[in-house]
Amino acid sequence: MPEFTERITHVCDNILPREAGGFTIGLKTITETLRDGVVIASAPHRQVLEPGMDVSSFPDSVQAVCRALWTPSAVTAWSEAQVNAVAESTAAIAAANAKRLAELENAQAIEDLRAAFAARVAELQGAAPPQVP
Repeated sequence: MPEFTERITHVCDNILPREAGGFTIGLKTITETLRDGVVIASAPHRQVLEPGMDVSSFPDSVQAVCRALWTPSAVTAWSEAQVNAVAESTAAIAAANAKRLAELENAQAIEDLRAAFAARVAELQGAAPPQVP
């Protein structure tokens, strides 16, 4: 009867320096199914590890790479950059929303002027003012 086993391999295969400081680590996890010692199936999975993440559940080899690259100053720089990026995005969204609100308010003001103008024209012509929906 054949013997089936599973083998999991973790490879830190993509270490990228970031402008904000620190490094992100591309981790490739390969799960292989073996029958009688021969690989019959393989399933890769990729994930990105960012400075400061909890990597305690990963193998010692992955933890060692993280410890070497993620110095306290690198983790602090990374965290501050993430906070700044969120703040910038939030400010950009708020500015876009304010602009759109002003456009909507201007559109409403124009509609109000049109209705007032139509009512005044109707009044001058002696007709009933048009109904505004």
